[in-house]
Formats: sequence, structure tokens, C-alpha cells
Amino acid sequence: EMDRACDGAEALGINSSGLRLKARGIRALAKLAEAGKGSNADALENACDEVHASGADASRLPYFRKRVRRLFFYD
Repeated sequence: EMDRACDGAEALGINSSGLRLKARGIRALAKLAEAGKGSNADALENACDEVHASGADASRLPYFRKRVRRLFFYD
């Protein structure tokens, strides 16, 4: 939905790169929240990497990275 809004804005000549970046961060944080509910270490690690790459608020990453290490250890 956000991508369509950005496409529409760009069609009108509006630069939506900042909005696209914000949307990427929101999606990454949502994926992290979902992966954090499970016990799949690979999915959680990938979600952490996406949050980091997106530039979103990474304040919870240390907690989830620690969980990844525990999951890999006990797997």
C-alpha cells in the first residue's frame, strides 16, 4: 500500500525517497516483531539484518541478536 502511494506521488513529480525509506524501516520492524515470536534462528537473524540495513530504530537488536545466538546454540 505504501509503495503504491509512493508510486502515485512520483507520478505527480514528488520525490518520495524519504517515504520509501521510512516504509522499508516499518516493514523491517514488523518482520522482526513477527520473527521474534517464533524460534526460527535463521528468520530472526535475517529480520535483524533487515532492520539494520533499513536504518530503522535498532535499539532492540542487541536483545534479538542475543536470542539468535541462543537459538543457534540450542538447535
